[in-house]
Amino acid sequence: MKTLNMLTWFDKATEFLVGELEIKNISEKEFKELLQTDELYACIPLSLKQLQYIRAKNDFPLELGKYEYFMEFVGDYVLDLQDCTWIPATDETRKPSVEPVKTHQDKKEKK
Repeated sequence: MKTLNMLTWFDKATEFLVGELEIKNISEKEFKELLQTDELYACIPLSLKQLQYIRAKNDFPLELGKYEYFMEFVGDYVLDLQDCTWIPATDETRKPSVEPVKTHQDKKEKK
């Protein structure tokens, strides 16, 4: 199963999720060194030093007074609509099982 390395940030006042960004350009080895752990799972709060390292390679708002930042290492799943179960995501399972419905706007743009 593929794991997604997701940077998430939450509003400190409301605790609402404000943003998330998949971090693809930092290796598992780098994350283990940066976070000082051998296990990458769950939701890990980030320090200023860790955020600066990640931000040097990625663009996201860095406002420590406003947001709390976390690294989340999550499995990549898609919903199998036929069986209503979550299955590991692959190139094959990401393909739509039906054609997208054309909207009024889609038809209008083709004219």
